[in-house]
Amino acid sequence: MAMHEAQLNVSEDTARRLVGEQFPQWKKLALHEVPAAGTVNAIFRIGDEFAARFLLRAQDPTQARADLTAEAAAAGELANASTVPTPEPVAIGEPGHGYPLPWSIQTC
Repeated sequence: MAMHEAQLNVSEDTARRLVGEQFPQWKKLALHEVPAAGTVNAIFRIGDEFAARFLLRAQDPTQARADLTAEAAAAGELANASTVPTPEPVAIGEPGHGYPLPWSIQTC
């Protein structure tokens, strides 16, 4: 059920294809959607170490990339300063296979 007007949908197949094509080093890792009550991102586990996040709200792709880049920089700073493990940015993926925005991968 959609929570937002014009909500983007991301299937497990789409996530698997995007990860496999853009990050072939993780192509053979298991990928599955993480059931969540969140309304802003769809999250998919990639193996045991990574998570891919896909925005669910349509927006300007340039702004989405800027937001993801800023978020990755802040997450990297937090990870370097934290005394406890925190997710670290790994990559930003490109739109494709019907998904119109950049998306991100971080450690779990």
